Amino acid sequence: MYLSMWILADALKHYEKDLHIQSGKTCIRNASLLAQRNRVKPHTVYLMRSEDYIPTMQEGIICTNRDDYIILYTDSFEDAFDRVQEIIDDYMEWDMHVLEEIAAGCSLRHVLHTALPFFNCPILVLDSGQQVVELQGGKKGAWPPDNLLPFLSQGSAAPLKHLKEWTEVLKRTFTRREPFLYENSETGHTLLLQNIFQKGVHKGWMVLLPDKSRPSQGFLQLANVLHDQIEEWWDKNVSDSAQEEQKTAFLNLLTGKCEEEPRKLWKYFNRLGWYEEDTKYVIEVDGKQAHTFVTAYLERNLTGCQVLFYREMVVLITNTKQIPLEKVLGTLKYVLSPFQGGCGISYPFKDLFDLPIYLEQADIALNYGAQKGESVSRCENYIISYARKILHEQIRTNLIHPDIVKIREYDKRHGTEYDRTLHAYLLEERNHVRTAKRLGIHKNTLIYRTKKLEQEFGIALDDEGLRLRLLLSYILF
Repeated sequence: MYLSMWILADALKHYEKDLHIQSGKTCIRNASLLAQRNRVKPHTVYLMRSEDYIPTMQEGIICTNRDDYIILYTDSFEDAFDRVQEIIDDYMEWDMHVLEEIAAGCSLRHVLHTALPFFNCPILVLDSGQQVVELQGGKKGAWPPDNLLPFLSQGSAAPLKHLKEWTEVLKRTFTRREPFLYENSETGHTLLLQNIFQKGVHKGWMVLLPDKSRPSQGFLQLANVLHDQIEEWWDKNVSDSAQEEQKTAFLNLLTGKCEEEPRKLWKYFNRLGWYEEDTKYVIEVDGKQAHTFVTAYLERNLTGCQVLFYREMVVLITNTKQIPLEKVLGTLKYVLSPFQGGCGISYPFKDLFDLPIYLEQADIALNYGAQKGESVSRCENYIISYARKILHEQIRTNLIHPDIVKIREYDKRHGTEYDRTLHAYLLEERNHVRTAKRLGIHKNTLIYRTKKLEQEFGIALDDEGLRLRLLLSYILF
């Protein structure tokens, strides 16, 4: 791990000090004395007597890294240097020891227990169903009325009065990678939470209950180290069976083979952070034979999507409450670019039980978009082309409106453009300015032509029903 000046400042709590920290980057692994001719290294915190560099400051020790520095008001340079070196050693030895223990097969309880001296507060790990997997530093037992969280010890459920607020908080922060804070409205306590992921799939939360109402920046950075240790333990010790269970549930809906009662299945999806009111999309991806790589990349980088392999295509089921559609499309463009692949996007929807319908929409978009060489294609842009194709396949007669047939025959004999004029006039909703601009003619010329259409061909342009039938002829035939 790397320390930051924020973490160092927290650990130097027994010193009177002034902080001048701008970046607070986690980059420190060593401590050294600063000599004026020394080459400064980015991963080192340097200590110096203030009077050697700032003549007006007669007492104090300066600890500096990059643009950040801390002034310690002490006259014992040796004690300050030894303490800084000891802090760095303690934190680095803790992280190295925990990672070695994880590799050797230690328990999650051991990981959390080893962290307690560095946090001095209760530490919990929750699964995705908000059940406590492990708790260290807190009392186990019955639920106290003033408890900070809507759960207690291993396997405990939440009191109803806490659940609504808690669930809403977790829904809003379901995809965040960094630590975030939650203030309990009943107790006023502030909690630090961080999502746990395994191979891009949400697995639960790390929760810390700091004594202070607002954790320091150093505390947040240190929590990130513990979070990485927990995810490392999870990867080594928790199988992918839960992830496969999720894939199976979504795949059964996609293929229309789901036999589960809807209410029961929605309860399962709610535990995964998928709610019926969320906006969803189906995206079908053609990776041009690179399906294995594309699938693995999307699983790692698109938390909030279910990535499935179906009908020789990669299928994404996206929940916009967990990840914005724009981010999904940006990732798809990036990963598909080397393979000249593409994707098709369905209309937005809510009900997961309608997945087969929206998969077909995505398939329509992908197929029509591929003909135009598009990398991202939306169903809404090709629904008319699709409808036209179906009509032409099913209808064996001529359904073009007879007035259009008559106009086209007249244009062919006289070299006029009444057919083109009528089409543009209908598309522009009879707006003379826009129609004239579309046709590249003067407005007076357009007025002359529309009068000719009414007088010569008997087309009542004020008849809404007739206009619709004429426009459908142009669109579909």
